[in-house]
Amino acid sequence: MPVQYVKDSAMYRIFSIEPPASPPTVAAFKELRLTCLQTDPASFVSNYALEVAFTDDVWQAQLNSSFQRTFIASIHAASPKDAEREDDGMDAWIGTVTILGPSEVWPSPLAPFFDAGVGANWEMYLLSVMWVHPAHRGKGVGIDLVRAGLEWARTNVDPKFSDEKVEREKVMVLVACENNTGGRAFYSKAGFSDLVGVTTKDGERRIMMSVKI
Repeated sequence: MPVQYVKDSAMYRIFSIEPPASPPTVAAFKELRLTCLQTDPASFVSNYALEVAFTDDVWQAQLNSSFQRTFIASIHAASPKDAEREDDGMDAWIGTVTILGPSEVWPSPLAPFFDAGVGANWEMYLLSVMWVHPAHRGKGVGIDLVRAGLEWARTNVDPKFSDEKVEREKVMVLVACENNTGGRAFYSKAGFSDLVGVTTKDGERRIMMSVKI
């Protein structure tokens, strides 16, 4: 069941996109993702020009991996009828977060942190995409998205380390620019703490933040 809560006379709902995603779901996610890139281009490594050219197969593949999960925040009129219904794909999508499981985490982007000795004995989950529409920020939507992602990671069984006899500690990490004080303050509120900082090849400082799951 989607997590539901009511704030400011409007109901926000948090729900996961379960694979395989239907064509309407893929279309809605594509629209949301492109809105993210147009609204806050500096917040993403990717860009609108690149992703607007993606084929439907590419968008479908992003949502259909069993090793990651995307969560959506939607809003609709608060009424008893609305509060009882499941997501029908028609609500306005206003926020998202994607969590990568260990089998989906790419080593290369995190190589500087691995070189610094981070995560050798972890079952590492990565918070890779986080965005809430500006009109809905400051209302707890982002925190609830992160909490939904943490809960999924807490109960998820990833096959990458399933054959190991040694139990690894589950940890979720994210990477933020050192000068992104607002973003880092938000993630601190969600339970993350600064772990280690590195300097990239282009001279920018990146901070890895983490939280035990």
